Amino acid sequence: MYLASLFPAMSLIQWRFGSQFGKEAVVAALFSPALLWVTAVGLRAGSRLGRQRLRRLTLAMIVGVGLLSLAAPLLD
Repeated sequence: MYLASLFPAMSLIQWRFGSQFGKEAVVAALFSPALLWVTAVGLRAGSRLGRQRLRRLTLAMIVGVGLLSLAAPLLD
């Protein structure tokens, strides 16, 4: 699914932004295998945790990111 839409999206971005896009496109293409691997690991972990635990973990992560975002200006 990811690879099917990657190349058309990259073509549209290249058309829109021109030469600003070269290095970033190569980096994005190189990270595609990592994206697929992390997706597979995440799906397996989500299946093992179950729906309720996964929801609790997701909510805890969202609250944690929100609290860190609020505290960041105070820590500088």
